[in-house]
Amino acid sequence: MILLKMEKTADLIVPETELERKILDSEVFRIGSDFMSSGDGHPEKLVYAHIKTILDFIDKREWQHYRTNLRVMGLLHDLGKYRVIRDDKGNILGEPHSVISEEIARQFIEDPALLYHIRIHDKYFGAYKSHQRGKFKEDKFIKVFSQADLNLLRRFNYADSNKREKESIVWFEDMAFRLGLTANKLYLEDPNLLT
Repeated sequence: MILLKMEKTADLIVPETELERKILDSEVFRIGSDFMSSGDGHPEKLVYAHIKTILDFIDKREWQHYRTNLRVMGLLHDLGKYRVIRDDKGNILGEPHSVISEEIARQFIEDPALLYHIRIHDKYFGAYKSHQRGKFKEDKFIKVFSQADLNLLRRFNYADSNKREKESIVWFEDMAFRLGLTANKLYLEDPNLLT
């Protein structure tokens, strides 16, 4: 635990708004951000370190119109990981972290659209995996993502995945474009998103 505290104090997240300060000062943020992920999802493992990489990625982009919401999503989207219950094989029993994170986010925000984005922030990866297995369902994809602000969500996907593979995000962008949910592909407009 001492190592975790040293890592957190060495790379502090500086709040930009009163809402961010409230989140950062909360007990649920302290507990959720101290959690060490065991899965392959993020190489940082410590949720706090992952959140910090998201905020650093956002800082390097000219996404001013989206910045406030992206940062709030970054702070809240994985806080539910510590409450996920798994069986001895690692399978999730009950709600996934994104649903729990949305529940936690309700303590801080009321915006139904932002709450929805927290709940579905990792659904694109599940759709990508379904596509790889030959089980992709276009109608399900459209139902989930037609309700989202894909300009916000796609940017968050890049920030959330900036330390891991990018194939799933490119696939998501291509599929959303092919199905008419987006009019552009961010990775073509800014190839640096893929580095």
